[in-house]
Order: sequence, then C-alpha cells, then structure tokens
Amino acid sequence: WGVNRIEVSDLKERPMMVLLSLAALCALAAAQDENITDANGWLNEGYRLAANGSYEQALQAYENATELDPGNEMAWINRGNILTRMNRTDEAGDAYRNALHIIDEMIAADPQNATLWTSSGLLLFNVGDYEQSVMAFDNATSIDPEYEMAWKMKGVILTSELSRNEEANAALDRALEINPSDPLTWMAKGSALAALDRQDEAEAAYEKAKELGYDPGDGV
Repeated sequence: WGVNRIEVSDLKERPMMVLLSLAALCALAAAQDENITDANGWLNEGYRLAANGSYEQALQAYENATELDPGNEMAWINRGNILTRMNRTDEAGDAYRNALHIIDEMIAADPQNATLWTSSGLLLFNVGDYEQSVMAFDNATSIDPEYEMAWKMKGVILTSELSRNEEANAALDRALEINPSDPLTWMAKGSALAALDRQDEAEAAYEKAKELGYDPGDGV
C-alpha cells in the first residue's frame, strides 16, 4: 500500500484498510450453504459473495443476517463495508453506528478488553468521530501497551484527520517498536514526518516501506 509519496489526502481516501483491520479482529468464514437458516450462515454467505465481487448479493446476505440477529456486530460491520464499496456512504454510516452501539454495550460489560476498545476506535473513525476514535485507541493501549494496531491507527488518524503530527509520529514510533516490519506504519510515519517538514526522514520512511513490500493498493 516505485513507492510514490503518500499525501494526507491519500490517507483520507483509503478507508478500506480500516475496514479490513476491523474485520481481522474477528474470525472469518466462507462456507456456502444453500439452506441458510441463521444469522451466522448468512454472514458467511456474505463473506463468500463479497470475495467474489457480488456486492449486491452480499449486501442482501448481510441484511438477512442483521434481520435475524440485530445484535450481531460483525453482520452490521460487513454490511457497512459493502455499502462503502458501493459508495452508499450514508447507509454505511448507519450500519457502522449500529455496530458501534453493540460494541459500546460489550465494553460496558467488559471495560478492560483492549480489542473491544480498538473495534470502537475503528468504528468511530468510520463514522467521522476522530477525537473519540483517538480516545478509544488510548483506552486500548492503556489496557494493553503492546497493542500495535491501536498505536498505528491512533497515529494514522492524528496525522490524516487531526493534523496533530508530533503526536502521530510518537504513536507510530511506538507501533514500530512493537512491529518494525509493517510497511503501512512506515508509510503513515512518512506522511507525519512530511507534514512536520522533516523531508529527509520522511523519504527514509517511504523507502523503508518500499523495502518491506509496500503496495499502494493496500492503503494506509
């Protein structure tokens, strides 16, 4: 995700990395079932259809899942993902807010769960609540200081949406201490450094991302 310099605007235009990160927090399945009777079956069917590029059918599968089980956060998240791919952003936002409400209830029952706080942060990012998103990632890292994704996403949001680039650089440095081999984190760090007018360091970060196999299609 030849590395061309990634600009802050590129970060704003690439939400799918965030969506994929969130989906990676939960186990995925892809078995087809012609006699689907429950929400998880429709969720799995949605995964299969989405992977084949059949977005309309995948959306219907996720809608079936949320109708059968309105408390299934992954069905709402993936419904939002598909709507985002279809450029139906208002509807996607509604789906993410439904998922966020469920995650909030889960956090209330288990407030020391760093994964839930990270899920909340990603969903808050998706609905444009950037300050609250950063706070959610802060909660995650206070519970688990080694939670790389939370540090990385905090850094991405701080630089791409809030122009708090010194803080972003510090968060991304922490992510790289945990996992120095993530090309996406190096690209985000390059963007933060460029915004701070530290061009030589930014170029070195971009070059490191390239060495690690950065593909512009992966987003940041």
